[in-house]
Amino acid sequence: MNIVLVAVAVLGITGLLFSMLLSLLSRRLKVEEDSRIRSILEVLPGLNCGACGFSGCRAFAEAVAR
Repeated sequence: MNIVLVAVAVLGITGLLFSMLLSLLSRRLKVEEDSRIRSILEVLPGLNCGACGFSGCRAFAEAVAR
């Protein structure tokens, strides 16, 4: 029974440390997105059908913004 509690404690602490690390890195390594892409995506249907020749609506919006 004691080994189970130690294992649970080790996994809990490890999970907590990794979640804190991921939270810190997500803030530090944040990539700023062009606001024009977001505006174009709002107008598009979002079906990702590929009829325009791009792999999806996001690729099309990035091409239009460029």
